Amino acid sequence: MLAQQFQALETQRLEILTYLRKYSWEKLNSAPAGQWSANQVLAHLITAEKLSLQYMKKKMLGIHEATDTTWLEEVRMLVFTWSQRLPLRYKAPPLVVERMPNYPAFEALLMDWDLARAELKTLLETIPGNLLKRRILKHPVAGRINIRHAMQFFSEHIIHHQHQLNRLLA
Repeated sequence: MLAQQFQALETQRLEILTYLRKYSWEKLNSAPAGQWSANQVLAHLITAEKLSLQYMKKKMLGIHEATDTTWLEEVRMLVFTWSQRLPLRYKAPPLVVERMPNYPAFEALLMDWDLARAELKTLLETIPGNLLKRRILKHPVAGRINIRHAMQFFSEHIIHHQHQLNRLLA
């Protein structure tokens, strides 16, 4: 199941990168006043994934002590999913904004995301099936969620920001 979620997530990422490759670096870095550029949106997505991955790797060290998620987290994830699909704007968590890099070239951005995804794939391969419901990530909205929820968060986060990328590059 995690392998399928990862593959779907990778497909999403590759579709976005294919879409963005047709634009110049200058276009990807241009932004309307008070808004992020397309590259800043991508930096945000990458940073959110990397920070989440860092947190999950740390939680894996004590995974046997973590508790399982319940129906409450399932409901929270449903609400989160709906919130990401609505055309609403949300402030990014300050930690994510503070750590967003300024990529010097598209290739650097791509390499950073490739490395993060390779680390994610490795992490997913190390989680035993009997521990998939363990609370492994602390999400600002959904609370403490399991690895399946984390993968869902990554996917919904991309969907949410795809609309923003479309607006910026139209």
